[in-house]
Amino acid sequence: IQQPVPIVPQHYAKADVLFPSANLRRIGSIAEEFVVEALLGKGSYGSAYRARRIRDGVLCAVKRVCMEGMSADDLRETLTEVQVLQSLHHPFVIEMQSCFLTSKHLNIVMPLADCGDLSSFIKSLKGAAMAEAEVLLLFTQICCALKHVHDRKILHRDIKSANILLCTGLRG
Repeated sequence: IQQPVPIVPQHYAKADVLFPSANLRRIGSIAEEFVVEALLGKGSYGSAYRARRIRDGVLCAVKRVCMEGMSADDLRETLTEVQVLQSLHHPFVIEMQSCFLTSKHLNIVMPLADCGDLSSFIKSLKGAAMAEAEVLLLFTQICCALKHVHDRKILHRDIKSANILLCTGLRG
């Protein structure tokens, strides 16, 4: 005998109890709104994908955080990250476009950083030097972004080149 599937998965309930103000939208599957095209990277809690939004064809990055088996503390930290991302609005900080829940995942949608990350960019140079003006521009943008975050009493605990996302404009 098959057990009935709960109408509200336990992950939803956990998220609602920990952050009732989050008011996260729920959908059945990511495929209802996005066509997932490629894996961009994996982290300790989830993965990031390049995905095309079905309604308008726009490419996005979707960070999928698996909530299955996540402790209440880890879930609280993840939902806090969502609230922090919602509060940051700055030209050099990629903004969260939306956030939604599926049965097992918290999905964070952001614009696609079309030039990848700084770590990959540096590796692609294969030892060639960047122009001093490019380095200064990039350094200034990173400092401005960090100042914006720090002015809001937020501490980024994982600053590294792989977490600095690049968009068209640094190099074509």
